[in-house]
Amino acid sequence: MATEVINNQHGNGHDNRRKSLGISAAEYEKVRAEVNRRAGGGSNSPAKSVDQMAREVLAGKHGNGHDARRKSLGISQSQYNQVRTRVNQLA
Repeated sequence: MATEVINNQHGNGHDNRRKSLGISAAEYEKVRAEVNRRAGGGSNSPAKSVDQMAREVLAGKHGNGHDARRKSLGISQSQYNQVRTRVNQLA
């Protein structure tokens, strides 16, 4: 299930994902923990700051398309959303 969530097969938002997966809140928390572990989310912080990653995106160092950039940066969707917001501020 964690792989499906990482691949964005269950939409956005924790409640929407839980309902799409058809599992209880307790089970969803286990899936969420595994997603965070795999994607480097949670208490682990990326090696680069949001500002550094945003500047790299603007310089074209991470390809085209949001999913491709997120994967190239090696960050979770929530972290990518922060980078995307900063890109929009800088552009």
